[in-house]
Amino acid sequence: MNEIKLKSYAKINLCLDIVNKRDDGYHNIRTIMQSLDLFDQIEIQTSKKLEIESDHPGLPLDERNLAYKAAKAIFEKVGIKEGAKIRITKNIPIAAGLAGGSSNAAAVLHGINILYGLNLTVAQLVHIGKNLGADVPFCVVGGTVLATGIGDRLNILPPIKEYNILLVKPDVGVSTKEVYDGVNIQTLSSRPDIEKAVKSIESHDLPGLVGSMGNVLEPITSRMVKEVLEIKNTMLANGADSALMCGSGPTVFAIYSCNYKAENMLKYFKNVYEQVYLCKTI
Repeated sequence: MNEIKLKSYAKINLCLDIVNKRDDGYHNIRTIMQSLDLFDQIEIQTSKKLEIESDHPGLPLDERNLAYKAAKAIFEKVGIKEGAKIRITKNIPIAAGLAGGSSNAAAVLHGINILYGLNLTVAQLVHIGKNLGADVPFCVVGGTVLATGIGDRLNILPPIKEYNILLVKPDVGVSTKEVYDGVNIQTLSSRPDIEKAVKSIESHDLPGLVGSMGNVLEPITSRMVKEVLEIKNTMLANGADSALMCGSGPTVFAIYSCNYKAENMLKYFKNVYEQVYLCKTI
């Protein structure tokens, strides 16, 4: 085998809370993350040098790219001087709070592990991933997960029911670092009830999950991007069971238990924004 193709899935945060800021500048968080069936395509070929290609003109193709960092990190971990030719076909919006870059990195870790027969465990891949970015450990595992620490401590939850998820990204991006820099732990309000959310997921209780969801970063990003609350309010006023900002934003997602309402809002938002997707939880 000298080539492998993988899917690199987007994620949303059903809950996102911040515990404190660490001395290293990162934040300890508590979050429930969920994979979606929106994905990028990752193709990896064996090579003697490391190079990245992409169909997206805004994606960096050097060491600024998390997929590049992931490939470099796994080769350094096993102590072999190899490379890889990596092509990323983007579907997940960038700078959107959907972990597109982290998901690409996780797919590269899995792909190189298989392609080069490294036989690293998932736990070892998670350990490599946590040094690349806070969302990478989750993306290595996927599914429905309660993540704590900086996102590297993972508690796998029962698979969530399949729900319609409508994603709407405003025509701007935000810096994750800038959003987190705006966090004041003392003034955080409307925290999610993560314990209740976990129990609701375990019992497949959608109303209970909806009532416990929240994202403490939403007020910060919505001050930077006014469309966040406009989109959220429109979703809620038109049949969404729940609506919330994804991660650090600015993408907003809504859960729809009614297919008809989801399809209607998909059509509506496609007339307003370029990046609108109707997905399902996986």
